[in-house]
Amino acid sequence: MNKSSLSSIINFIFAMAAGFLILTFLLFIIYEKDQFANKFASKYSVITSIIEDEKSYSLSGLSQKIEKLNLKLLFDKDVLDHAKNNFDDRIEVFEYKEKLYLTFLYNNLRLLFLDKDYEPYEYYKMLILFLISLIILLFSYYLIHISLKPLQTLTSKVEEFSKGNLDVQVKIKGTTEISNLALAFNSAITHTKKINESRRLFMRNIMHEIKTPITKGKLLLSLPQNDTNSKRMQNVFNRLEELIKEFTIIEEYSAGLLNPKLQIHTFSDIYKDAVNLAMVGSRHIKTRGNLNNTYLVDKDLLIIAVKNMIDNAIKYSPDKEVLISVQKDKIEFINKGQRLDKELKYYIQPFAKKSSSKDSLGLGLYIVSNILKSNEIKLKYRYSKNKNIFIFEF
Repeated sequence: MNKSSLSSIINFIFAMAAGFLILTFLLFIIYEKDQFANKFASKYSVITSIIEDEKSYSLSGLSQKIEKLNLKLLFDKDVLDHAKNNFDDRIEVFEYKEKLYLTFLYNNLRLLFLDKDYEPYEYYKMLILFLISLIILLFSYYLIHISLKPLQTLTSKVEEFSKGNLDVQVKIKGTTEISNLALAFNSAITHTKKINESRRLFMRNIMHEIKTPITKGKLLLSLPQNDTNSKRMQNVFNRLEELIKEFTIIEEYSAGLLNPKLQIHTFSDIYKDAVNLAMVGSRHIKTRGNLNNTYLVDKDLLIIAVKNMIDNAIKYSPDKEVLISVQKDKIEFINKGQRLDKELKYYIQPFAKKSSSKDSLGLGLYIVSNILKSNEIKLKYRYSKNKNIFIFEF
């Protein structure tokens, strides 16, 4: 079905409706006119019988008989002259100046009667009713066509979308089914763009994250084979396996398909797994506070968030150290370094760069920000005493 077929069907239906309305009006006029004529035909049939039997009546008796049928004897010169000039001695019923008259000769005397029952047929009332009906029909046609315009717009946007344009958006106001359909279409496009973006970020993240374990693996291959190096090589493969799990979680979350499973966990459990995932020595990380504090979080997601905070803190700290301060309502990641030049919202974009560094922050803070949002945790930042402090606020 082409895009104009619906409009064509509506045009056809309204054309048929308009034709039916006109035909109904004409037939009704004919019917009413016949009824009107029949009403007076039966009346004047009786009057004609009385007149034809005029020999049985005197003039006054004849007049009384006729007047009982609601006719009035008149002596209007203007009307009488009109009757004399236009009719012979026959019985005639005629309309003159919107009134109905009866005239005939009685003993060579022309008599004239006015029909008091007669009222001219008021066609204008029917015409007004017809025009009102036609206006309602045309207005309905206009409203339907106006309501179909958004559907035509939506159809055009869907065609653009089918050709690969993911930047289309349909702006339709109101709360009709078509506007709801447009909102659903916009949501579908947004979701599709989000999935595509997550795929792109996913691939970039793979290249970014596996660089370190691959480099370490290559280095280990060049070293003598012994138990220590074998164990280190095993750690590299474990790291790659953990990265694959991490990528899966990131991809699902970025596509909006991940629902956090919130449970109570101690920070100690989260911290241990995050350090193992980061593949950094314990000498680079210091902690303070109670690591047994508990939080309502998705453990797997928060492990990734903590791991990324450790990675970035060590990477950009001149002494390659990070201090993790664990408190009841917040967790702070503290490292030495220069203050961030821009607001935090800039750095939670994918692969944002520090102005003083050629290195990208990668997906670290971007992933952290989205994970914290899913766990209803706030990410904040402050700078104090030459130290950057990133805060998970519960």
